[in-house]
Amino acid sequence: MLNIATTTAVSSQGELPVPAVPGVAQASSAPPAAPVAPRQASAEELKRISDDLQQRASAVAPELRFAVDSSSGRTVIQITDQSTDKVIRQIPSEEALQISEDMDRFQKGLLLNRKA
Repeated sequence: MLNIATTTAVSSQGELPVPAVPGVAQASSAPPAAPVAPRQASAEELKRISDDLQQRASAVAPELRFAVDSSSGRTVIQITDQSTDKVIRQIPSEEALQISEDMDRFQKGLLLNRKA
């Protein structure tokens, strides 16, 4: 049985010292870097990516369709019935796209009301 005893004291700055552990890199006391916001893809990039996905998937899963919704600019994935070409499932659904569009319009209205 291994018995390890450690003692720590609070420094005048209110931080606990961290004992060094052999073979383990020590964390820097510098403040963490600000998070980087993800870059939004342009409409042309989304169209190019969805066309590329469609081309790659058509050989393996022809029932999958990748597209970009024209009103919201969001990527849409559809699963279709091969014989009837009917959409069986869509992600995000038409309802979710409509709700997102309605919320955007609502938020823009609130912004306009605040400026007036």
